[in-house]
Amino acid sequence: MILSATVACSLLLLGAEGAPAPLPRSSIDAVIAHRGALGLTDAEVAELERRDEALQKRLDELRDSIAAPPGSGARRSAPVDRGSPTLSPSAAAPPQGAGRDSGRGGGWGGGRRGGRSAPEERDPAARAAQLQSKLDDADTAAWLSAETALDVSRRVSAREVAERYREQLADRREAEAAGKKNR
Repeated sequence: MILSATVACSLLLLGAEGAPAPLPRSSIDAVIAHRGALGLTDAEVAELERRDEALQKRLDELRDSIAAPPGSGARRSAPVDRGSPTLSPSAAAPPQGAGRDSGRGGGWGGGRRGGRSAPEERDPAARAAQLQSKLDDADTAAWLSAETALDVSRRVSAREVAERYREQLADRREAEAAGKKNR
């Protein structure tokens, strides 16, 4: 009997006795985990793995860009395998004397003088939400790009797996947030 990709994804994401199993690290990784059910070729798997590695590097960059607020003295430590030193927020921020136009188009300044200064960017909960949104956006963009590496006949099923992964991730986050509120 052949299981649909959605059913296979649901079974994979449930651990022993209904306890949640760890989720894949990304939408791409969720699809790779279902390579057999989806009938992915070795070349497609290799390309998806390459793209997932690139995504993980991008996610690390995003995490590092949302470092501790200026003046807190805290630093985000880099993962051991990164190989590059982590800059403190003050070292990574644009110069204080940078003109108004120098920050346009994104980056640390986001169009404001002197780097991050909006109250919501100093609030840890707001910063965590901002980071999560950026991580989710990067995952979605990476999947949409990676999907093109698959044969057209496998894209719809693979997309269903990726969508199911994102739904389960959102459900898990909701459950965790509800659990924190009930404590």
